Amino acid sequence: MTGTRIVKQAEKTKQDATDNIERKLNILEAWVNNGIPVIKTSTGHRLVDAKGRPMHDFFPRSLRQFKAWDASQNCESTRNALPQIRSTANDTLADRPTLEEKARACMAALLKQAEAGARTHPDDQLSNLRAELRSVRAVLAVKMSEVRAERLKFIQLRRTHDGLVKKCEGDADEYKRVLSGLIQVNEDLRSENSKLSRRIAKLLSSRRR
Repeated sequence: MTGTRIVKQAEKTKQDATDNIERKLNILEAWVNNGIPVIKTSTGHRLVDAKGRPMHDFFPRSLRQFKAWDASQNCESTRNALPQIRSTANDTLADRPTLEEKARACMAALLKQAEAGARTHPDDQLSNLRAELRSVRAVLAVKMSEVRAERLKFIQLRRTHDGLVKKCEGDADEYKRVLSGLIQVNEDLRSENSKLSRRIAKLLSSRRR
């Protein structure tokens, strides 16, 4: 009973870790699609740089930062809009390569978005269009990462399915072999029983004489 509880607790801990990573990824993906939040003061005013451009709030730029990210690095305005997230252990993300790949793609997209924003000038339409194109390409890169992840899941499911089919076929062959053997044993027993019945009948007949 204790062993079962330990296994269930381990499974719950593992799932909680996965859920935490997925919440982080959902946040980053939302920022890729909707824009990186800007830093705001406690009174709600947006901070701007020397050129009057809004200053982006913190977002992880490396796997190390992604794992350490727990929203404490963000301003209060951003934190209030985020779900609860916590830091991630070093091996936890590495053990989930599909999620790790998506994290890399999201961070790369956000970096391009931030760089594009830094080069944007209000009166330069061509630069703005180029920046927008880079952002679109970054979003596309994230989507392609998701497609690759889903394709990997499909391949893994297909392999599992094929393995189960082969196992079922093997089990079916084994069942047929065992059944055939049992049928043969049954026939042999019936034959022996028939022989014994005839011998008993002869013995009884000879005694009556």
